[in-house]
Amino acid sequence: MAHYPGLGWRLDPEQHGDFTGIGNEPRFRSFRHVLHVPLYSIVKDYSELDETETQFAKHPWAHVDFLIYNKHDKEPALVVEVDGYRYHVDNKEQTKRDEIKDRVLQKIDLPVLRIRTNESGEKTKLTEALDRVISNSASE
Repeated sequence: MAHYPGLGWRLDPEQHGDFTGIGNEPRFRSFRHVLHVPLYSIVKDYSELDETETQFAKHPWAHVDFLIYNKHDKEPALVVEVDGYRYHVDNKEQTKRDEIKDRVLQKIDLPVLRIRTNESGEKTKLTEALDRVISNSASE
């Protein structure tokens, strides 16, 4: 079981449960999350992607760290990427992969929240991102 205290999540791969603290707030109760979801299972239409993006999205190792979805219709709502400082600092290849992933997610209209492990305020950032998801879905 992984524990991400800044996000308030205790993650059990067997449980799609709530985000401790955040998930208990009434406005977020319709959300659930899963860990390490392959991009190819999220991308349904590759027509807007260029060749590099398509190859990346179809690669079996390309995944999102956390996928937050609506428990009622099972539609993806938000991607959360946790960027480890040691793994990402001065790593041009990782930066390139992150940029491709961000473009793919943007083209399929799936917002992404990147959280760096050497920063703080994760709960606030996640709360604000989920509030934007709710606001955007209400205006559609």
